[in-house]
Amino acid sequence: MNWFVNMIFDGGGRQKTLLDKSKSIKSRNKINTLISFLVLGLPFFIELFLALNYHESYYKLVVYNPIQTVKKVLELFSIFVSLYALFITVSSRTIRKISVLFWLLILYVPANFDLICVRITGALLSNDFMFAIFNTHLRETLLIIQEYFAFILISLAIVVCAFCLKPVKRYWNKKYSICAAMLLACSIFGSEWQSFNKIISAFSAHIEDLKDIDRFCKMQTPIEGIKTKSEGKETYVFVIGESVDRKHMGIYGYNRPTTPYFEKIKNELFVFKDVTTAHVFTAAAVKSMLLIQDNSKKIYSLIQFFKSAGFKTFWFSNQGKAHLFDNSIMRFGKSCDEYAFIGGKDVIYSSENYNLTFEDEQRRLKLWDENLLKYFEKALSDSAKKKLIVLHLNGSHYPIDMRYPPDFAKFSLPQKYYDREKALGVCLFDNSILYTDHILSEVIKSLKKSGETSAMLYLSDHGQDINDTEECILTARTWPHGYEVPFVVWVSEKYRKTNAEFINSWDMNLKYVTDKTAYSLIDLARLSHPSVDLSNSIFFSRNHAKPAKDCKE
Repeated sequence: MNWFVNMIFDGGGRQKTLLDKSKSIKSRNKINTLISFLVLGLPFFIELFLALNYHESYYKLVVYNPIQTVKKVLELFSIFVSLYALFITVSSRTIRKISVLFWLLILYVPANFDLICVRITGALLSNDFMFAIFNTHLRETLLIIQEYFAFILISLAIVVCAFCLKPVKRYWNKKYSICAAMLLACSIFGSEWQSFNKIISAFSAHIEDLKDIDRFCKMQTPIEGIKTKSEGKETYVFVIGESVDRKHMGIYGYNRPTTPYFEKIKNELFVFKDVTTAHVFTAAAVKSMLLIQDNSKKIYSLIQFFKSAGFKTFWFSNQGKAHLFDNSIMRFGKSCDEYAFIGGKDVIYSSENYNLTFEDEQRRLKLWDENLLKYFEKALSDSAKKKLIVLHLNGSHYPIDMRYPPDFAKFSLPQKYYDREKALGVCLFDNSILYTDHILSEVIKSLKKSGETSAMLYLSDHGQDINDTEECILTARTWPHGYEVPFVVWVSEKYRKTNAEFINSWDMNLKYVTDKTAYSLIDLARLSHPSVDLSNSIFFSRNHAKPAKDCKE
């Protein structure tokens, strides 16, 4: 270890050589070496801090393993030592610059990803987080950059420092440089903890996931053997909310009137009280809602199943592309008969029938969910006998103050609060839920006017962990509350009369996870298939397991 100690304190040069030099040069060498040590060591210090303070998962019930933490620290230390040794044992300025570039791409940038992930989720970089990043559209990426602008400026300043490093010439033996380079390569690519490896692994998994989704969506072969218990015209609407915490909904007991319409028609609603999402990121959550696995382990998409049952399918989304490419949700939407994605600069539509113009184009570009209602009304007027309509809202997605028109800014700061910024955030969140209640009211009113057999299922992709103030009803909550989502069903009078026994069996207190939502939609539409296990439906409960006393055997 003497050679490493010497490198740190005397710049890697020989002790005898340094003693022959002037004190000023010696002092400058020490300063340059210390700066290079601190700057190049920054990613290691970041990862060391994160390893000791945060878990690999945002699930709070994981068992903390100190042995794994020690292993990670040692692996990170080997990466840092080998990189630093390589940097200060070569005399070539070009090689030094290359090593700094390597440091930026392989160590520093991934370490920043870890920091951002911890800031957003409270956990280290994970496949789910990267999956969300890969499926994020450009507009949302720019908003994230805006949120972390100061953090990014600091990062850029450190990068400039790295490229401006001017360490003294080294006279170390070349064999140490070669050994350092080999150790660096082995340390980086052999470490499961290295953030760079986690990013590469997540990207590979994302590509495979997109291939799977394409395969599901391109399956045009009808599924044989689907049975239905319904006759006549029928319409089923699946509304996917965004980032909604059910504890902030009046219909779930929140003491602010955030859901006045739901309260007004609460006797017509079925409010399921104990539903959690399978994922806290939109792409993964929605994907899990749309897949069905039969008894032979074959996987279908919900869209394919409804098409095979004779339904015309529609998908209207207020969310857009992931950068220049279709994200995973968009691929599901495009497998429908008709679709429109209006969340980007341009509207992406399936046919000229859904190339709907807006009298006020600026209003559409504000990305308010009411813009979807025009498409919804168009789909309702379609002559198809059976229809499945999916509406994907922007809901309460960040930035929340952009999710509703000024008319819905109803909630203001309470008279007392312990943190103004947090209290204001709660008010914005509550306003967004009030607006979502309005959108759902328009959907239900339109379904009522049609007079058909119809039903609407509303749930959120995931919850939202906001810092509630003491005077704004709740105290601050931890990340697991981001899993608690609303699950509300409305059915028409015609549906209620036709399926009275089925409805009477529903258990509003049933524990349920949204990755089985596809089964619930199939059950709600009164469809069935010999190979599809409807015990996965939230409506299964007593209806299938134990028929009600007044039901016919």
